[in-house]
Amino acid sequence: MRKAIILSKKTKSLAILPILNVDISTTKYIILLKEKTYITGFAFEGEFVGDYPNCLSGKTPEVTIVAGTSCMIYQLTGEELCRQLDSDGMRDLKLAISDNLFSQVYTQYFDTYRMTTRERYKRLLLRCPEIVQSINLKDIASYLKVTPTTISNIRREITFSL
Repeated sequence: MRKAIILSKKTKSLAILPILNVDISTTKYIILLKEKTYITGFAFEGEFVGDYPNCLSGKTPEVTIVAGTSCMIYQLTGEELCRQLDSDGMRDLKLAISDNLFSQVYTQYFDTYRMTTRERYKRLLLRCPEIVQSINLKDIASYLKVTPTTISNIRREITFSL
């Protein structure tokens, strides 16, 4: 696995627009709380990456964004992004981005209640089968809000039940 590249830190507001030309992007959103790292999301090929609300408002980002694989990105400051999205013909895109991000967060939140950890892990594998080769067990466990041991047990069950 290659060394991760930090695309955005909690100190500078940036928007990182769709990732292009990658087989898999292991870009992840990281939040540090009380000296502990939490993986709060992954972005895959063609998806928007950024601390969108804080970027648009010029506030300090809440997350650090890290690319774990090679990828091509377009990087804009919040000011540049606002100027682009407020121009003629782009307001629909601004609304679509907001709606899409809200939908992702809403779905992820409710899935923690309506799906088992095993179901959420399998859905992640369906979304990106290569993820197990490019992201470590600890990061997947953090994203699913369980321990690495739980993910290891689920992997073993899936492997030996086939």
